[in-house]
Amino acid sequence: MTTHYNATITTHPLTDNDIDHHLDTLTPYHVALSNPRAGEGQIVITIPADTLTQAITTTQAIIASAGIHAEALLVETTKRFDTLANETPIPPLASVTEAAHL
Repeated sequence: MTTHYNATITTHPLTDNDIDHHLDTLTPYHVALSNPRAGEGQIVITIPADTLTQAITTTQAIIASAGIHAEALLVETTKRFDTLANETPIPPLASVTEAAHL
């Protein structure tokens, strides 16, 4: 059974030229691009695969054909990716008395 997987590829910070290139070459994979931290770029693609191993192998082929110099790779089901992306950390709760002393 085919499942959708998201691959998060960490690379060097993305320049405007990188962004244009990756948007053109990775469009079939619903690409999302960002520079989330200093010194780091991220490329997220979605691919169909029957197994995690197939998703990793396919992602490696896509990385090679797009000329991406990956520093890290995370591949997970889209369901897991979406669940983690939608989690909002809840800060520790305080009682009324505790809040009055803050």
